[in-house]
Amino acid sequence: MSKPELEYKVSALHTLLFFIICLFFTLVALQWELKQRYRYHTYIKPQKLSDEVLRSTLDDFNLFINCSDPCIEHFLKKHPEFAYMSPLWVHNSHTYWYKFYTKELKRRGLI
Repeated sequence: MSKPELEYKVSALHTLLFFIICLFFTLVALQWELKQRYRYHTYIKPQKLSDEVLRSTLDDFNLFINCSDPCIEHFLKKHPEFAYMSPLWVHNSHTYWYKFYTKELKRRGLI
């Protein structure tokens, strides 16, 4: 028995539909990300946090990033300002927070 030949027809309509679906989910993800950042910046003002809190958070993010202590629950217990946020979001956006806290410490002249 021979294999039937498969034909694939490229359709501009299907391509456009796929593009619209991808664009929709990209916008939903972006909206959720911005909502989480706004939520954090509304409740927590990094300028009002003490130097010790900023440094300890930065050190704990280092441990978290390097997988020395990869458990998000341990991180959230140490830093309750992140506790009301989605743990998955805190984990996935750890580079944003690391840069954000580093920038604040540089602004204060501590790094």
